[in-house]
Amino acid sequence: MRRPVFRSIKSKLFFIIAGTASGAVLAVAFLCYWQICSIYRQAYRADLLNQAAIVGANSQAALSFGIPEDARDILATLGHRPSIIGAAIFDNYGKRLAAFGALKQTSLLRGDFLKVRYDINRLGKALGHIELWDNMRPIAIFKTRAIISLALVSVLLITICVLIAGKLCQVITRPAMELTALTTRIAADGDYDLRAVVGADDEIGLLARSFNTMLDTIAARSERLRTSERRFRLLVEQGVDAFFLHDMKGRFVDVNQQACLSLGYSREELLNMTVADVEADPASRQAGEKIWDRPDPGQPLMVEGRHRRRDGSTFPVEVRLGVFEDSGRHYIMGLARDISERMNALKDKHTLELQIQQAQKMEAIGTLAGGIAHDFNNILTAIMGYCELAILEVEKNTPLYGHLQQVKQAGKRAIGLIRQILTFSRKNYQEVSPLQISLIVKEALKLLRASIPTTIDIRQDIQTEAMVLADPTQIHQVMMNICTNAYYAMADSGGTLTISLKEVDYDRPVNDAGEEVPPGRYVVLTITDTGPGMSRETRKRIFEPYFTTKEKGKGTGLGLAVVHGIIESCHGRIGVYSEPGHGTTFNIYLPALNGDPEQLLVEKNDESELHARQAERVVFVDDEEAIRDLAVQFLTQAGYRVTTFTNGLEAWEAMRTDITAWDLLITDLTMPEMVGSQLASLVKTMRNDLPVIICSGNNAEVNGSHNKGIIYAHKPLSRRKFLALTAQALRKS
Repeated sequence: MRRPVFRSIKSKLFFIIAGTASGAVLAVAFLCYWQICSIYRQAYRADLLNQAAIVGANSQAALSFGIPEDARDILATLGHRPSIIGAAIFDNYGKRLAAFGALKQTSLLRGDFLKVRYDINRLGKALGHIELWDNMRPIAIFKTRAIISLALVSVLLITICVLIAGKLCQVITRPAMELTALTTRIAADGDYDLRAVVGADDEIGLLARSFNTMLDTIAARSERLRTSERRFRLLVEQGVDAFFLHDMKGRFVDVNQQACLSLGYSREELLNMTVADVEADPASRQAGEKIWDRPDPGQPLMVEGRHRRRDGSTFPVEVRLGVFEDSGRHYIMGLARDISERMNALKDKHTLELQIQQAQKMEAIGTLAGGIAHDFNNILTAIMGYCELAILEVEKNTPLYGHLQQVKQAGKRAIGLIRQILTFSRKNYQEVSPLQISLIVKEALKLLRASIPTTIDIRQDIQTEAMVLADPTQIHQVMMNICTNAYYAMADSGGTLTISLKEVDYDRPVNDAGEEVPPGRYVVLTITDTGPGMSRETRKRIFEPYFTTKEKGKGTGLGLAVVHGIIESCHGRIGVYSEPGHGTTFNIYLPALNGDPEQLLVEKNDESELHARQAERVVFVDDEEAIRDLAVQFLTQAGYRVTTFTNGLEAWEAMRTDITAWDLLITDLTMPEMVGSQLASLVKTMRNDLPVIICSGNNAEVNGSHNKGIIYAHKPLSRRKFLALTAQALRKS
């Protein structure tokens, strides 16, 4: 009997998918060929008729007057089209007036050539007609090219279909092939621990689960046939805990590999030792001895103790003890787990709980500090304002003038203290303003010279007084953090700390130690030390939070991370160059201001620019009477007409009656009845072009607010800054 030919499911699926796809491709190719040939033939015939129409139009005069020579000349123009092998013009009686081409009409067959006829009419009267004969060679060429193109595309698509069919067959039949390979391997090796991979919830997956269930049953039966020693050894050696088996006198009978690794002894050495040799905690050893005196297989014991390693070091363990009986003899079986990580985790948990408590305490203190800072800013507004008014009315060379200046300086220090409180409460803001950075650098150098030992030489090279847009406190912090790191680097051997400040203008991107600096004008702050330098690996991580190379307790790892964040907030760049033995250089690029008056400090305005130009009418709203009176004096002295209100609701009721009567609204943010932001919104709905200034003693409330047409100001404001903001708002409107 002939053996049937084996054909796999994979091959069958392949032929079905590939054959179906290929047939579909060929059918579509045939339809495309038929369609495009038909379209091309129609277009070709239409073009030929168009050519006949052109010749016919040109031949109207020749037909009208019976001039064969003109007709032949007109037909001669068809010579530019090689496919036209013949043409003739006939009059209205069918008489040929002129002919073109080597063939005669009687030899032209419709099956081999394409013949078109076009009637020639003039003013509705038939003059004759023209006939053209074309050999259709362009159509044949087009068909040939179409066949070749479609054939190539068909071959490509069929190839892709074949590849996709092969991949699909592989995906579909892979689980079955894997299952077949697994059964072959199990039959060859007898390893019933192998399992089929259940890849999906389909028939193959169901088969794999059934197969695994069968293997489970076979493995269970096989396991029962093994000897107790082999079963015991397998469980012991695969355990993650240290396993000890000793007799009732404490002599070790068996141990696993984990016990050897944890204690540092070899298996042979441990089998010649007793429990007393590894147990470092007498209390836990005494607890274990209780189970030796009363062996009870049903009463396991859990104890904690310490084990001693070969090198004498100890570590905490949790030991589960139980009685094991074999052939009438009792043994003590112990599983010891190293709980060092657990103990450390408990310590870390306790430390974390303390940190959370401290953080909650700091958050509560911070909230309280933020509220206090808000009230103090309102108080300082009145103190500083009235002080400035008093200074304006006192002669400069009098003791009272000096006393008032001292009050003003104390007020400025109080403002700085409030800023520190807000920083402490995490409600601080960046008071970004045009800043002459050279002044900050010089101020920081004075402080550094007083704190850095004379073994470190400080050199400065200030070449520019250009201004940048930044927070002076943050720029001072950048200087101090980088220079302090340089000091630590040179503390042992001394060296030179060089600080330079210059202005550059790049017309193309510049790469500084891997940091790309876009084109533009920059103020470059360069800080260089002659310390030991840094390796490439260290240099890559210096801006990571909490990364530090200092000894424990001498650094938090936050200094350069803060520096990086400040420079990014200023839209600047920072490049670092350092090599072991060659010191370290920080190049800080801050965008320079272009000198636009709108970008300069409002404190720099001339006194004349702070006065009203047209006696503008200003609405001032604040629930503090002292601040209202102060604002009235500031604005009145500057030539403004002022109307005050105690809350937003009163101001709104007054303004809504005639919104065009006012030129500027200045309002506090936090007030009873109606807050300043709500008042501003209502005013803007009626008159969007009315400028608004919103002031607040809590800087966090206005930080990040930049609504169009609204200027946000932080209390306390000096007289000059208050008037400058007023003038600025009116100019922009």
